[in-house]
Amino acid sequence: MRYRCCIFDFAGTLVDLRPAFIEATLAAAAQWAPGKLSREDLTAQLSGPVADPFVELAAGRESLANEMRHVFLQHLEAHRQDFIVPFPGVVEMLAALGKLGAKAVVTSGSTRATGSRELEASGIAPLVHAAVFQDDVSRPKPFADAVVRALSVSGASANEALLIGDSNLDVQSGRLAGVRTGAALWGALDMEALLAENPDIVFAGPADVVGFFGKPGP
Repeated sequence: MRYRCCIFDFAGTLVDLRPAFIEATLAAAAQWAPGKLSREDLTAQLSGPVADPFVELAAGRESLANEMRHVFLQHLEAHRQDFIVPFPGVVEMLAALGKLGAKAVVTSGSTRATGSRELEASGIAPLVHAAVFQDDVSRPKPFADAVVRALSVSGASANEALLIGDSNLDVQSGRLAGVRTGAALWGALDMEALLAENPDIVFAGPADVVGFFGKPGP
């Protein structure tokens, strides 16, 4: 097999954080605009590029919108790990990659303290070789720091690794690190921006990743 390592973005690629965002938004809206925003509305909004719902709810009052955002962030920080769930097929994908001899390394924009809890809460920690968090690197995406660190902890070279993510920033960081990049369409909120980065491979679902890694190498 050609690839020894698969580097995954965490939120939006391996796990779905939309339920946590919905709960936090509803909590914030309930204090100042009860009944004006439904779970169904938010679910529909989060199927594409994310807009700030508090601008409309605050009716142009920026100070009120900021108060809502503050409550949103507080709720998200306190409860997000309660709502973290892997996307369908992700657990099976990671297990299959392990059987194929490919190390899965996760990169996360959270701090190690927070990100470790989120990884454990997701249930996929036992299937991951290592994780790289915000405080493990000097610069965030689109810089290549996290990808370079992931290569180091996996022991793989850039030619032996594939990065898979749901955003254009993931593709940019992988390209800067010299690794091939894959687009995770199943979690992408802005698919147009993701595909505009011209990732090397496009994956419709986690099963496609397994199929790719299972192919005989050159």
